[in-house]
Amino acid sequence: MEGEKKLLNGEIANLKKKLSDAQTFNNNLSLAIQKIAAKAKTLQREKNDLALATKRDLNDFSGTIQAYMSRGLLNRIKKVEEDIRVAYEKYHKEMAERKRLHNLVQELKGNIRVFMRCRPPTGKEIEQFGTYILNLCCIVFDTSCLWYYRQ
Repeated sequence: MEGEKKLLNGEIANLKKKLSDAQTFNNNLSLAIQKIAAKAKTLQREKNDLALATKRDLNDFSGTIQAYMSRGLLNRIKKVEEDIRVAYEKYHKEMAERKRLHNLVQELKGNIRVFMRCRPPTGKEIEQFGTYILNLCCIVFDTSCLWYYRQ
């Protein structure tokens, strides 16, 4: 029996040593897990801080680009508006000059007006007055007619 007792005591001592080693290993793993968890929290905070900083920088950059583009577009719009205004002024100046020259040409040529015209008798007039009207010519003034004998 004593041999068994010694054997069992040896096994118990061996198991206690294994238990002690397992507890030490467990404690070491727990510390490692805690360190990793703390590092993970730190990394998560850094990631969130970087995301916010990136978002802020992107918004600032976007604002800067918009301001730059707006300035460029506003300058272009102002230039186009000025070009349109100048073209409008030139157009009106040229139209006034064209009108002046047209009136001058009309004045130099003299206004041509038709005060009367001669025409042969119409078919209706031949029926109404007979064939002797063929020897007459009609002079038309505004609304009245005057017939005269042509030779």
